[in-house]
Amino acid sequence: MHPGRRLAMAVVGIASLCVYVLAAGVGYRLFVELWARRPSPAVAAIAILSGAVLFGLVSYWAGTTQLKRSLDAVELPYARAPGVYQRLAWLTERMDVQTPRLLVARLPVPNAFAVGGTQGAIVVDSRLFGFLSGDELEALFAHEWHTSRTGMRWSRRSPTACSRTSSGSSSCSSSRS
Repeated sequence: MHPGRRLAMAVVGIASLCVYVLAAGVGYRLFVELWARRPSPAVAAIAILSGAVLFGLVSYWAGTTQLKRSLDAVELPYARAPGVYQRLAWLTERMDVQTPRLLVARLPVPNAFAVGGTQGAIVVDSRLFGFLSGDELEALFAHEWHTSRTGMRWSRRSPTACSRTSSGSSSCSSSRS
């Protein structure tokens, strides 16, 4: 490994550690302050739930941004796939939703998924354009965009999917939305 890359990785690791230590310190101070005031159970529950929701939102936004960067995905130019964009435009008009960005990446396996954030996008593995027909791509876009807009994510389905897994009837990753 190049020495400069190793140094950069060490700096990023130390910076990450500092951020987590700072977050832990702030959380500890807030907990100590909350404990010292001995609020009513309702106020304590509201404070804890508010913190959990805030942490969840920040994690979602940061994770989505990091995911988009790590994919090395590029926006599919209209000139390269006008038929795909015409289908997407028809579909989004029919669904009455904003047209998402269409990103193409080379994923480890042929797959597609929607990512949210400030500007939603559908990420499609480049091989799917060769595997799927136009109608199948349209169904894929509809599924991913609907999943993205309605919040139907794995975390909501996981209890059912994992209970099926424990009984041997399905796997966590193959649950349907």
